[in-house]
Amino acid sequence: MNNRKIKFKAWRISKNEMIDNVIISKALLDDDYIVMQYTGIEDKNGKEIYEKDIIKIAGNKKYIGIIKWKNMGFIVDWQKDGIKHHLPDYVEIIGNIFENSNLLNK
Repeated sequence: MNNRKIKFKAWRISKNEMIDNVIISKALLDDDYIVMQYTGIEDKNGKEIYEKDIIKIAGNKKYIGIIKWKNMGFIVDWQKDGIKHHLPDYVEIIGNIFENSNLLNK
């Protein structure tokens, strides 16, 4: 049995702000919010990893990826080679696609 915590955060488009620990309600399902689910995994620093977070392999600036949900599981879409992998446990969160999209252009 999986005891993973089911948690969410949301990006509010109109105010360019991240809202942590949201409760899913009808209000959050409109076009002003993008809801992201907690993966159940923490990065090497103990920070919770959510969908749409930008991560890197710890100690390696070359491999930067985005956390995505695909085929009933969380994966990493590595920007360098476009390969999608299961989420490894030695990563570090460096931002998210909303507040730190500039990290993806490097």
